[in-house]
Amino acid sequence: MLRNFTKLALLAAVSTWLLFAPLNAQAVIAVSQIKAAASGVNSTPGAAPTFSFTTLPTTGHSVLVELDFSLSGGSNVTISSIADNQGVSNTYTLVKSAFSGFGGSTFLYWCPSIGTTSGTFTITVNITSSTNSNGWNWAIMEASGLAGTVDQTGSNTGNPVTTLTATAAGANATANELVIGGMIMGNFNNSPALSNPPTTGYTTWFIDQSTINGQTGAGAGYKIVSAGETSAATWSWTGSGHASALVATFQGSGGGGGAIQQRNLSLLGIGN
Repeated sequence: MLRNFTKLALLAAVSTWLLFAPLNAQAVIAVSQIKAAASGVNSTPGAAPTFSFTTLPTTGHSVLVELDFSLSGGSNVTISSIADNQGVSNTYTLVKSAFSGFGGSTFLYWCPSIGTTSGTFTITVNITSSTNSNGWNWAIMEASGLAGTVDQTGSNTGNPVTTLTATAAGANATANELVIGGMIMGNFNNSPALSNPPTTGYTTWFIDQSTINGQTGAGAGYKIVSAGETSAATWSWTGSGHASALVATFQGSGGGGGAIQQRNLSLLGIGN
């Protein structure tokens, strides 16, 4: 009788642990890229950036916008706002930016959750000052499974340099996160041969090798991490020059803390 009771008690204890113990985060993350968006370059100084998704984003997903401006002077571009044509009050906020003077400036904006979508989804960047702009690069991304929270950001500038690293201000708060790194550089030489993608583990979001004026390279990459880290992104190129870089991390849905039961983070609409 005592032996049977002991077995039953042990079975109950094991069952309780299996029911309530946290699952390993790496074992339950489902990541997929399911459709493409767009990226491009405009070498017309002062032109207002306007661009569209090639396929309509899904209601409730996040939209991220990367902008890189080639500059010929010491003044930065001033962006007053970013808006789309959907008429549902989607709000785009600045995540991070970096400005190095003559090399250019890089910006990352996002809308955490878009409203009902229809027709062609077009985004317009409203600029109040672009006196020294030689042109600009743009890229858009649709992502699902984000919690709507920017976790960590970081930026860096350098001159004269042939490599640059942007490092987040601190470690990511959760294991499952989307990491974005973006940069622009100008070395006053043709074919800067900018490394692509940034660092190990990243996938190319977009890359431009000297399209604007033969002297500027710009690019961005993304990755989805499933373990805690202090995120960073590094680029290198030929010929020293001015450079600006940023990095940002976004929490995946499913709650905070190191232990999660399920977090699904998908990337959609990756322009390259």
